[in-house]
Amino acid sequence: MSQQRLYEFVTSLLPSWQKPCGKVLALGVQGLIRKRRFTLTGMARGMDSACRIIHRVKRLWRFLNNDKVDPRDATAALTRQAFEVRSRP
Repeated sequence: MSQQRLYEFVTSLLPSWQKPCGKVLALGVQGLIRKRRFTLTGMARGMDSACRIIHRVKRLWRFLNNDKVDPRDATAALTRQAFEVRSRP
């Protein structure tokens, strides 16, 4: 899945999040899908970016430690989406 499609999916789930937060979440998900590793370095290696891995790791680290980002929002939105897809005929 392309980075643009992931970003569109994230922004449709979480329209109240700021644009940079949605972009970093989409990049992290992209890295997770590509490398199938739930570590910062694994996700960073799978991200589309021209910068070095250490900078990608720092970006993910700052995102995960951001007090304005609540993982419960993302989980709740994803759960709602999954139930909507499941309940369609």
